[in-house]
Amino acid sequence: SSQALASSIPFKSAYYFNLIQLLLVVSLVVNDLRKYKIGTKEALYSHPQSNREIVTGNFLGKLLVVTLLNGLAFAVSIVINLVLYSHSFDLSYYLFYWITLTFPTLVYFLGFSGFMIRWVRNSGMSLILLVLIFSGLTFGTAHLLHGLLDPCARYVPNMFSDFTGHVNFGSYILQRIFILFFGIGLAILAVIPYPRIHNNERAKFRLACVALFPLLFAGGFAIIYSCGFQSISDEREAFRAVYSKFAQRKVLKIVDNQLYLKETENGGISVTSRMRVENRENEALPLFFYLNPRLVISSIIMDGKTVTFQRDLQVVLVDKELASGEITEVVVNYEGKIDNSFCFLDVSKEKYISPMVNTIDIYRFGYTPAFCQKEYKLLTPECVWYPVSVPPYDTFGFRRSMFTRYRLE
Repeated sequence: SSQALASSIPFKSAYYFNLIQLLLVVSLVVNDLRKYKIGTKEALYSHPQSNREIVTGNFLGKLLVVTLLNGLAFAVSIVINLVLYSHSFDLSYYLFYWITLTFPTLVYFLGFSGFMIRWVRNSGMSLILLVLIFSGLTFGTAHLLHGLLDPCARYVPNMFSDFTGHVNFGSYILQRIFILFFGIGLAILAVIPYPRIHNNERAKFRLACVALFPLLFAGGFAIIYSCGFQSISDEREAFRAVYSKFAQRKVLKIVDNQLYLKETENGGISVTSRMRVENRENEALPLFFYLNPRLVISSIIMDGKTVTFQRDLQVVLVDKELASGEITEVVVNYEGKIDNSFCFLDVSKEKYISPMVNTIDIYRFGYTPAFCQKEYKLLTPECVWYPVSVPPYDTFGFRRSMFTRYRLE
């Protein structure tokens, strides 16, 4: 697995450094409590700097030290990568995982730890609480809310493929931004209980107002992150509901389907589907078929004449019937990209969004049922990228079949 992708070793380095810096940050921050103990030198603990400046300097100092250690760890990893697996080396991945994985985690650990020790003010209790909280968030509850609260993002797809890129990149970035700004907000709040009288009597109120901005910012990204998963679940339920409305209807036989496909400038597909359709039932039937809901139909032509149609998500209902035994030619022109949430509707919600799908050890590759991007297409029948009258999903739990002769250019 360390050789399969150029991102494997950089990610592994960042993953384990996150666990190391958890203990490192807790130890550094808890050690600060020794300075706050009242002693004979307490009278000398007087200086013109504000509490904000003291805490900021302390925060940035620790941030710099741990960042330098991170760079050293990555340097060792780069040497190993070059010596043992030179064919799978890409320096840009180290930079990516530092910016998106280890740095936001470091800010979060420092901000949370500083906030905690200022309120608890006991080194032993602070150490125990911080280790328990961070361990719980990283290992115990990392799967909750789709991995939102995990500072190390252990259950969020985090691997790059040289061929297809990063799966669910948007969700990964949203989670990391949430962790970063939540840590910044806590770091600002940590100034308020600093064990020294503030230079300004309104300092606490001002600090609370300033901290509110990054915390609200983090909350907004958390909502967007969670709503993304809920939106997918709602869409899949809507697709199932549409299928159930048409499940009992008799369908026309698609005898053959000639597909002419080309790639659009944005990586999508432009398709002309030329079908020969036959009514093999003893009654007149309307022409309707299924197509991926993100594919936009520009025209439908029957026997050389453009016909009108209605669309309900994946169902396309043509405003024309075929008499019993009638055979007609139907040309459908459409283009667009693929809606992946439409695929494999028979898979349960829990399994579809499970972080354990497509996982090897610490590597979580994410899951995408179809790819429709520049210079690469992976389109399976389940994404319904061509018109079918029998869908790859059935509300009764079994899939019907229809044999059609296909040709693709």
